[in-house]
Amino acid sequence: MKFFCNRLWLHLLAMILVVVFLIFGVRWWLDFYTNHGESVEVPDICDMDISDAEDLLEDLGLSLAINDSIWVDGVRPGHILKQTPGAGVDVKEGRIVYVKVRKVNRDKKALPDLINNSGYRHAKSELENMGFVVGQLEYREGWKDYVLGIKCNGRELHTGQLVTEGSTLILVVGTGTEEEIWDEDNIDPSLFDDGSDDEEQLMTEDEVLENLDDE
Repeated sequence: MKFFCNRLWLHLLAMILVVVFLIFGVRWWLDFYTNHGESVEVPDICDMDISDAEDLLEDLGLSLAINDSIWVDGVRPGHILKQTPGAGVDVKEGRIVYVKVRKVNRDKKALPDLINNSGYRHAKSELENMGFVVGQLEYREGWKDYVLGIKCNGRELHTGQLVTEGSTLILVVGTGTEEEIWDEDNIDPSLFDDGSDDEEQLMTEDEVLENLDDE
């Protein structure tokens, strides 16, 4: 009986030692695998060129990746504008620092359908949101503040034409009068034909003029 009890205690002691070993072994492995307690402070790489920033991060055990690029006037190409994580943040070795940089070349965008299809305010807002600059207006006889044309560097543009982002566009708008100036090119065809074959639903030019006069 005494011998049996001694063996039981030895087995229990061995099991306890195995459990303790496993606990500390796993913790040691996790610390080693994740570099527990070791961190790197992210440097400030904003306003640096990509190549210089990559060298600096590599020396610290970090890496760099570009996740966005935009055009900014007056900033040299490849210049870092923003970084994530920010400067001063503690991270693990091997962490990727994502950056936004200034584009090398401007994008070209298709001119939206604004000519003979939009008022000045709407056209100006849409073009500026696309990254264009709206310059001084030019005036031409036509409905007041109606966009009759768009120019760039003195040349007339057409809908769908590719234009370099950041270009200055000149909107040609109607001067208008007390009674809006009639311009066949600017009249909405739907006023004359709504797509129906019913002749009674069609309006003639004279009827449209009469409606404009009444207004």
